[in-house]
Amino acid sequence: MLSFGLLLAVLHGAQAFTLVSESAKARIVVGADEPEPVFLAAVDLTNDVKRISGADLELKRGTSAAKGDVFIATTRDGRWEAYSVKEVDGTLRIAGSDARGTMFGVYDFIERYLKVDPMWFWSDVPYPSSKTLAWEKVEIERASPTFRFRGWFLNDEDLLTKWRNASGVRDYSTYPYYHDVVNHGAMARVAEALVRSRMNMIIPASFLNITRPAEAGIAEICARRGLYVSMHHIEPMGVSGYAFRDYWKKRGRDLEFSYFKHKAEMEEVWREN
Repeated sequence: MLSFGLLLAVLHGAQAFTLVSESAKARIVVGADEPEPVFLAAVDLTNDVKRISGADLELKRGTSAAKGDVFIATTRDGRWEAYSVKEVDGTLRIAGSDARGTMFGVYDFIERYLKVDPMWFWSDVPYPSSKTLAWEKVEIERASPTFRFRGWFLNDEDLLTKWRNASGVRDYSTYPYYHDVVNHGAMARVAEALVRSRMNMIIPASFLNITRPAEAGIAEICARRGLYVSMHHIEPMGVSGYAFRDYWKKRGRDLEFSYFKHKAEMEEVWREN
């Protein structure tokens, strides 16, 4: 069955862009130099198409694309996170003014044209179903956002550790809570939902101590998605009082968390983190 967009194209004699049909499947071509966050967005695109239509689209890197392909590449024109999505001579081109713009262009296309809810995993919204994904016209133009930094703070993220098995144990001797590290798979879903929503920043946990591999993994998961990783409100320079005191207790000193009294010691912990 033809999609509504493709039917209109046939009736009006226009050439539709076809992502998937009974006789055609587009290739997804990601620019050869695009960073990992852009490539991961392309992976999400192919996964979404698979869930909707059952079709497996070829995903590859390259410097150019042919007619019928989706070409994802950054133009780098100096603007902040602007992007466009449009058909040019039979090729669907997703281009950002920077890498995040390109990534957000992919997710905007997914939400608008594939009708996938950015929060699908958390809200349990079912995927649409269609064997044909085609449109008479695809066009998105997005200028730079008013607010450069947009994101979430997962306050009391330890509650997620009671939902899926923890990915590690936090051994703060000076703080009685936050015993477990959030499951890395759950954190990956948080990061995915955030970039699908065109956000670019996250405070992923309270009192994050990246000297411990399990906790560093949380920050790494977010960074792989192209997110700025910021800090909890009682973590000056990314180090909490609990991390500071534990650092020095392990070295035989019980110090007050004070930059005025222990400037050199504070700076050492900052460097180590």
